Amino acid sequence: MKKIIFPAVFLVILVTNKASAQYGFQMSYIGLSGTYAYIFKPAAGFELNFKTGDIDSRVRGSFSIGYYNMLPTQDTFSSYTIRGGSGTTLLPGNYTVKNYSVVPIGFGVEYHPFDSKLSPYIGLDGYFYVIDYSYHEYYYSFIDEDNEETLWQVGIVPKIGLSYKINDNWLISAGIGLSIGITGTADTQSYTKTFLNISYYVD
Repeated sequence: MKKIIFPAVFLVILVTNKASAQYGFQMSYIGLSGTYAYIFKPAAGFELNFKTGDIDSRVRGSFSIGYYNMLPTQDTFSSYTIRGGSGTTLLPGNYTVKNYSVVPIGFGVEYHPFDSKLSPYIGLDGYFYVIDYSYHEYYYSFIDEDNEETLWQVGIVPKIGLSYKINDNWLISAGIGLSIGITGTADTQSYTKTFLNISYYVD
């Protein structure tokens, strides 16, 4: 995972270090839905982001990179597998999630309809998720091994929020979005994402 994070952060700094823009830090609270809600607890994550334009721009493009780590709802999950051959055998077993960490790399756009200190806004983000998944798998007299996979997924996040301009340099915003998985080697999944973002505008 470090092989992915460090080059991506370096790329952001290289591209944006001379730009007139907003640099921000965002904390998010992520709640999975569907099958993954049974496996993983809601989790907090963070993103570092860069937004084009100035602090009063109504349309703002963005780039972000972040990290969050999902913890399992149980230490061990019961499972089973079916082994073929001369006959069909049902084998009981279990699996244990050892790590499920995600690096979201995102691009997006926001629209702020009002030129005022307090303004609602709408936006759409597109994300490429890099997922580091490791687990232990056991099935009686058949499998007893550790596994690690690097998965990926593409998703979109429509969002709404409210922003407040503290002064000519600082902007705070909060909102909620819904991530919709589109494709990838990971099972497509959706989640709600509430967030708080603090940005600093560099003159």
